[in-house]
Amino acid sequence: MRLIAGVDVGNTTTEVVLADAAAHPPTPLAWDRAPTRGTKGSAASLAGAAALVRRLERRLARPAEVVCVAVQRPVETRTLSFAQPLPPTGRLRVIGTGGPTSRGEGVAVGTPVWVGQTPRSGGGPVVLLAAAGTGYSATAHAVQTWVAAGADVRGVLLADDEGVLVANRLPLRLPVLDEVDVVAVASARLVAMEIRAPGHALRDLGDPLRLARLLGLEPEDQAGAAALTDALADASRAVVTLEPGPATAVSAAPIEVELRATGRRVALDRDTLAGARVASVAGLWLPEPPGTRLPVDDVWAVELREVAASVAARVDPATSRAVVVAALRADTVPLDPSAALQTELTGQVRLVGSEATAARVGALSTPGASPEALVIDMGGGTIDLVAASGAQVIVAGAGEMVTACVAAFQGLPLGAADWVKRGPAARLETPQILQHEDGTRELLSAPAPTAAVGSLVVAGPSGLLAFGTQTAPAAWRALRVRTKQRVLADNLARALRSLGQRPTEVILVGGGARNKELLALLRPHLPGLAFGRADVAGLLGHRYAVAYGLAALASA
Repeated sequence: MRLIAGVDVGNTTTEVVLADAAAHPPTPLAWDRAPTRGTKGSAASLAGAAALVRRLERRLARPAEVVCVAVQRPVETRTLSFAQPLPPTGRLRVIGTGGPTSRGEGVAVGTPVWVGQTPRSGGGPVVLLAAAGTGYSATAHAVQTWVAAGADVRGVLLADDEGVLVANRLPLRLPVLDEVDVVAVASARLVAMEIRAPGHALRDLGDPLRLARLLGLEPEDQAGAAALTDALADASRAVVTLEPGPATAVSAAPIEVELRATGRRVALDRDTLAGARVASVAGLWLPEPPGTRLPVDDVWAVELREVAASVAARVDPATSRAVVVAALRADTVPLDPSAALQTELTGQVRLVGSEATAARVGALSTPGASPEALVIDMGGGTIDLVAASGAQVIVAGAGEMVTACVAAFQGLPLGAADWVKRGPAARLETPQILQHEDGTRELLSAPAPTAAVGSLVVAGPSGLLAFGTQTAPAAWRALRVRTKQRVLADNLARALRSLGQRPTEVILVGGGARNKELLALLRPHLPGLAFGRADVAGLLGHRYAVAYGLAALASA
């Protein structure tokens, strides 16, 4: 037996395979993976890789004679989210959509007045404002004082999330909207607020003609009203102000890309990127902080509003303006990790081939694989294509970008979104009944926590992970699948155009290949290609293509 180790230090995970090189092809004997420590190629990442090799050596009770690695280029892919600039709305301004604990369906228009001021009768309708920390009891008492004094109180806006508590203590039904930036409202000439039942669109603030009548707008305000109501298309509650003069609200600066051929800067546009070849962009100009230039080899972007609109999905108006951008850094240099690994291991560390070559060798060890197949490595930050001719294309935008989009749509942290994105979800109808996306129901063997009832759920790291209380299972499926299409399928189509080749067979490797919906998603959008997941050496599945490929290259 001749024991040889292949080590693949990736951007997200590190894989190691120990194989018997005396066999042809090498026979895998032990393998494992672990999260990469620090950035790829760093001292921490290599120390973690060495620790993983030693763990497998202990498992086999013998050291590896040779440890194979490839030259490493740290691939830093940033996935960033920015708000798209709002169109000009003149004197009108959207303050927000309020919190989920708002109460009292209806519309109210009036002069904004702090609830703590001395109550007065006459003077026209008012909307009372309660600053943060006022307290629900004090707020309700002050509103009652205003009403008792004969004031025409039309509604209440709260900074804190106490809408239900305040509404339940009022002697009359008023719309009460909480979690509002009341400081921004206070300086307005007039404020309009509207609350409709969850899932129902705004009636008055969502209609430019009704909005114009409510606020007494001038003809020159018509364009601003149309732009504002378009931004509120999916909202069921909102606050809009009429400013004393032209609004000076700060809108997000546009994201720009620097074209490699001309050096010209143009606004980021996904359709432009989709039609361009890979490496057509040399720089990404970020709005935060202003004037920041990121040198890049590739950029990919997804507009969440376009994704939601394509499947008629309801999303939060603030979320729908976000654009998620993945950028592949260009200012990194290849690193030779062999010297650093040699200080940690007893076996001879050898530099073997490239990661792309190794990935192809590992993928083609799949039983039945054609030597002419295209190998696609679906990673967290990039999608890498390696053709039989040796041609390679690397594009930004992969698994991490899907995670960022799901996090934005559902208001989740990235860790939870990584579990939610993977496949089908279900709604917990009762503690023991799940309704799946296809309408079927499942009886759980043990009751789930009652706090999760009414939520969508997926299998998480420690049981059911609840999310998405405002989304139906079928609607979430449509939005999730379309998101993956925009990030993965459309991006892969761009990469194939840049490769300039059209193979008939594709072998998927890498962590992203585990996605339960990936094959079904790619096939209809990339017709004529036979997609399949690798089973490296007929044993290792799709993750260990590079690690096994390095061992196979060294033993040849």
